[in-house]
Amino acid sequence: MKWVNTRTDLLRLLPQGLVIAELGVFIGDFSKTILEICNPKLFLGVDTFPYAPVYSGDKDGRNRIDVPDLSIYFEILKERYKNDKRVIFTRCTTDVFAHLAVDYNIDVTYIDSDHSYDSVLSDLYNYYSIMKSGGFILGHDYDQSGVKAAVDLFCKEKGLKISYLTKDLCPSYLIEIL
Repeated sequence: MKWVNTRTDLLRLLPQGLVIAELGVFIGDFSKTILEICNPKLFLGVDTFPYAPVYSGDKDGRNRIDVPDLSIYFEILKERYKNDKRVIFTRCTTDVFAHLAVDYNIDVTYIDSDHSYDSVLSDLYNYYSIMKSGGFILGHDYDQSGVKAAVDLFCKEKGLKISYLTKDLCPSYLIEIL
């Protein structure tokens, strides 16, 4: 396994022009970073965008952002990217979207939605099954016990390994799909 400093550095390891799905968009900050660095052929941003208070921190879990109603960001992001035909934001669960995304030929899946063991494991298996071989699965918060346990089990069962981890306080991972 190799190390890089941040999840942004992981993006710089990816080829340009891929089909990328981001599971867990929140307010779209990392979506913007993915679009700028990876220049994807197609970007699929998925979140439930709940009508409820949601909070999150930055890549290190700091600088907490409290959003009283995340549903507003679905509309903000659709408006922000309405002229970019490469960008599609979908409001649904990651499980539902996996069934909708079969025909997109996804190259990269970035997982940062529900951090429970069951949800992460489900996302790993669901998206692995619809991704192209030679693609990449990336994810955030590998330091959280549910995330780490799910990623480690998935890698063991699929005969894969984490190729890169980040050194930030909430580590991200990159798995190459063979």
